[in-house]
Amino acid sequence: QAVSARSYAVTSMGHHSAYHFDLCNTTDCQVYYGVNSVGANTTLATELTAGQFAWYDGEIIQAFYHSSDGGATENVENVWTTVLPYLRGVIDPYEALVEDQIPGYHWTKTYTGKELQTRMVNNGYTSCAEVADLQVTRTTPTGNVYSITVTDINGKSFTISKYSVRTVLGITSLRFTISGGNGSSSSGGDYSLAGGGTMENMAGAWVIGGDGTLSQVETDNVYAITGSGLEQVSAQTGMGTGSSGGSFVISGTGNGHNLGMSQWGAYAMALEGYTYEEILKFYYTGIEIHT
Repeated sequence: QAVSARSYAVTSMGHHSAYHFDLCNTTDCQVYYGVNSVGANTTLATELTAGQFAWYDGEIIQAFYHSSDGGATENVENVWTTVLPYLRGVIDPYEALVEDQIPGYHWTKTYTGKELQTRMVNNGYTSCAEVADLQVTRTTPTGNVYSITVTDINGKSFTISKYSVRTVLGITSLRFTISGGNGSSSSGGDYSLAGGGTMENMAGAWVIGGDGTLSQVETDNVYAITGSGLEQVSAQTGMGTGSSGGSFVISGTGNGHNLGMSQWGAYAMALEGYTYEEILKFYYTGIEIHT
């Protein structure tokens, strides 16, 4: 941790120069809890590694680190944008050895379609209606989520990728699965017909009224009498699918951006007898450690 933090600090000088200081103590600068968190071990680690940095190709690296990776770290370009050769995703078998000690290692978020709509709108997707479908549409070779697709009840789809996935869904890592919902993904938000096939919208369809009158539908605002009473017919509930909607459950592991060193993984490796150099070289690809 001493080498990683030192390397990160040196390469991040000027990060907040617009405000006349270099680094802050928030997640924007990897978090710093202040001198009250300093102990004998942190002081000793700092002294024993004094002047040492992590290097790649003659330059000190941006040594990003995070609390826990949930099972694998990630290539930096799959989370942010710039490709850095030493920030490569690796499968991490060590965290599992101490997962019972990691606060919030396994986590779950549950949303209704309306709640997801609110999150979408609040994050700039202002045209998103109530969400009918939520799917992981691409994962990385290490098994982290690269992109998701959100489909609303009007059949409009939105693809969200990389770090924005965490922001929109309000989750702690990019290592997760999605379950639940109403199972409408195969129709892409279309209306499924009892006799087979789909319709993109209700406008132009024909209905038979209670008095036997045949009428053409002029709008998507269509209601039907069901066993539960009067309900609006939508691409979310479908026509003839038997789907009743439901919550979306997002279940994952880990806490952080999954880049560079996992602090809990490093702890687990240390318990297994690995040296600090071996730990750093596991999480940062192709680096050297020296002054």
